[in-house]
Amino acid sequence: MNVRKFYGVLLLFITLSALADMPGNHRRQDIRVVFSNISALGNYTLHVKDFDTDSVITKDTLYTIYASQGLPHEIIIYASLGTVFTDSIFLSEVEQENLGIAFTGIADNKLLYTTTRTSLAGDNENAGKGKDGITKSVRQFWKRNEILIGISLVAVLILVVYFFWRKKKTSIGHIE
Repeated sequence: MNVRKFYGVLLLFITLSALADMPGNHRRQDIRVVFSNISALGNYTLHVKDFDTDSVITKDTLYTIYASQGLPHEIIIYASLGTVFTDSIFLSEVEQENLGIAFTGIADNKLLYTTTRTSLAGDNENAGKGKDGITKSVRQFWKRNEILIGISLVAVLILVVYFFWRKKKTSIGHIE
């Protein structure tokens, strides 16, 4: 009787987990950040910290924040002059907009800049992809075949349960 309860709970768990939608676990698109007017920072050096990498930016640059699934990919931007550091700018790929940052200078250890945002819709590289970064053909494939995939998973589960049930039934009354 305990085995039947176990398989019933297992079947319920597998069915519910197949229907679950995990929030925040959708593929995003790459974000392009354009750093311009770096010379307005004077003697300060501009840094971009991306995970464990600290890159020095010395001229106008196009920087890519690569897409992730789940935890957002974030970069930190700051400037330094010897041992003096400015405040930081935190950018991530959550907003799903390309950015342009034009620096205008530094005052009281704060970066002065203007920001422009542009839509990702104009990216040729991401054309044909939805908000989650999956191409239209892949989405159509899953839509057509999700019922068949679900039926096949349930059939395999039923066969596994039947196999163990038959094995248990034939071993009753035998000394092993």
